[in-house]
Amino acid sequence: MSVFSLNPAKPGLLDQTGKPFFTLGVNYEGYFDRAWAMWRPDLYDAALIEKDFAKARRSGFNTLRLFVQKENRTEVLRGDWRRFDTVFGLAEKYGLAVMLAFNDEHSPHLEQVGAFNAKIVKHFKDNPVIHSWDIENEPRLYNLLVATYPNGRCPLLTSALVDHYGEFASRSQIDLSKIPAALRRDPTKAFYYRNAVLAYTKFSRQAVQSGLPSTVDYMRSPQAAQWGPFLELLDETVAAWLAPQLQPMKAADPNRLFSVGWNWENLAALPANRALDFHQIHKYGKVGYTTLHKTFSMLKALQRTFPSQPVIMGEYGYSTDESRDPAARRPVDPRIAALHEAALTCFLRADGFAGGLKWMLNDVRDAPNPFEAGLGVFADAEKEKPSRRVFSHLASIWRSTQDPGQLQVMPDSRTRIRFDYQCERGSLFGGGSSGDVVRRQTGAPAHIFVTHSITGELRVEADAGLTIQFKPNDLSSQWQPQAEAAVYRLKADTFSPEGVFPAGQALSLALTDDQPRLITPLSQIV
Repeated sequence: MSVFSLNPAKPGLLDQTGKPFFTLGVNYEGYFDRAWAMWRPDLYDAALIEKDFAKARRSGFNTLRLFVQKENRTEVLRGDWRRFDTVFGLAEKYGLAVMLAFNDEHSPHLEQVGAFNAKIVKHFKDNPVIHSWDIENEPRLYNLLVATYPNGRCPLLTSALVDHYGEFASRSQIDLSKIPAALRRDPTKAFYYRNAVLAYTKFSRQAVQSGLPSTVDYMRSPQAAQWGPFLELLDETVAAWLAPQLQPMKAADPNRLFSVGWNWENLAALPANRALDFHQIHKYGKVGYTTLHKTFSMLKALQRTFPSQPVIMGEYGYSTDESRDPAARRPVDPRIAALHEAALTCFLRADGFAGGLKWMLNDVRDAPNPFEAGLGVFADAEKEKPSRRVFSHLASIWRSTQDPGQLQVMPDSRTRIRFDYQCERGSLFGGGSSGDVVRRQTGAPAHIFVTHSITGELRVEADAGLTIQFKPNDLSSQWQPQAEAAVYRLKADTFSPEGVFPAGQALSLALTDDQPRLITPLSQIV
């Protein structure tokens, strides 16, 4: 059986054929009008799903992250696989691998969850479309504390925490209205629960106050020494939480890859996660260089924590509205959002991560939360956002090379950031001001897309009107420095000559007509 596997040569993945695989993926929750409801019997529409999967593939994505929802439970328990088989078959039709995320509703009954998940895993055991199994989407401390453990013991809900640190809150200070209903009946567990939450809150506050780039950096530093016993209990809790879910799933499909979709970095960085095959983290943020750099720092710290295992961003994205209140919208230029998504995606590639999955394919129609509504690659009515072209370009230049490339990201007063990314088969430049390799003149956010041929020929285009200057040999190592540069404008199948530049001279191109330019070493056409 051919399955995705771990790369023994370095932290990364191999595809079903044994070739290195960079996960360039997208999360999918349904069409614009049925996000988080694609499995509902009255809204399930295989034709719309196929339409979206075709869009995903045309956009360059190679992987989908799909979700098991409550609507799937009844049909799975009665052995009705028709809708699952149809959707997975459509993914295979369009060459899309599937990462399937379980327990999105956060059921606390761990043994039941593991047994149910194992039914799905067993059914798809021999299906080559499966990228990996995601045990739970975004579990948090609350989910760990209220879970039902096989032996009835949650390590954080014991006396160990207060025995070491003393009481963060006394029994008389416990307000039962703030305790989950499942724990209120046991005053001792309620007491332990409240102390665990207060300990976690104090730990998190001190991590922020430490001045270190991320909570993961803090956990790895001497500053966190006082929290060692707490982190050990938290780690034991994660291990106890993982085991009754992971074990039956592994037994049903022992050769498959497993992860957890963590969105709290302190949980993602715990040693118990070494039981997983790769590490998955979710992160969002506002546009801006400082926030983006903090995300870079957190990712690198997580990578240092697990140096021998792959790390993947399971969710990331920049919304076209940063407000969560529909009465106080804060729109973001889609081009600026795309710049940040492009820079983060290139960072994952250049810095040795195993990939990332953009949240998400489609915007959400009529959503009460503008931030969540505006995270799609496509806006409502099938309108492509600038990021779609970015992902398509990156897919095209990464498809035929394993070169991770090099990335430089800098602050930009007009577009928040600018970046230069170059690899063996192409480049991507973004921002509103000039970089070191390509000088550009534009007052608007723009991406410059460059593709290299193995003979040194360059194809250059942009998603905004601008003038650029560059030397061909700065873009491609295959360019012949002694060759003159012939420039052609491409329109459909027509090549219109625009001039010849002497060898070694910087080219100046006015990309104002949304038409690519082809730059060819003159010696190739003589």
